[in-house]
Amino acid sequence: AVGLAVSLCRARTIPDEMFYLAAKTLVEQVPEEQLRIMGHLFPSLSSMRKVSERMAVKLIEYAIEKKLARLEGLELERYASIEQYVQANTYTARYSRVGWDEDE
Repeated sequence: AVGLAVSLCRARTIPDEMFYLAAKTLVEQVPEEQLRIMGHLFPSLSSMRKVSERMAVKLIEYAIEKKLARLEGLELERYASIEQYVQANTYTARYSRVGWDEDE
């Protein structure tokens, strides 16, 4: 998520505070039940995409606030929110089905 955020906002530097914010945001994504009852320290793998997007949004907001982001040319105004900007620019692996016909 740190790499995603830094590349999307073209941050000038990556201060330690960004790593702290990333860790804090990660921990906030663990549901209370999973933490308290099951002892999970991290969100489930099935939710990692959403967790990474939330982390990237928080980090981009921080970079903008601290004037670390290079916003020129990012076209953020094309999106209704930073969340939509992150979602639109997050890679999604899509694989087509490959196989052989029975006749071959």
